[in-house]
Amino acid sequence: MKIAGWPSDIPFGNLGDIAMSLPILERLQRLWNDGTIHFEAITEGEFTKLDEERYRQIEHGEINAPMP
Repeated sequence: MKIAGWPSDIPFGNLGDIAMSLPILERLQRLWNDGTIHFEAITEGEFTKLDEERYRQIEHGEINAPMP
């Protein structure tokens, strides 16, 4: 699954880190409630591509691997 419809002017991430004001949170809630932001299924091929990109980012130090 992926999240579709996320507004381009709001960085995607932990809401505690990105939503620095109540209006941003209210906007995201409104977009979720009206279906603009929603989950979409992805194909096995899309998943594989995303997984490979994630491992590449870990290898290059762009993101940290999750702790077990």
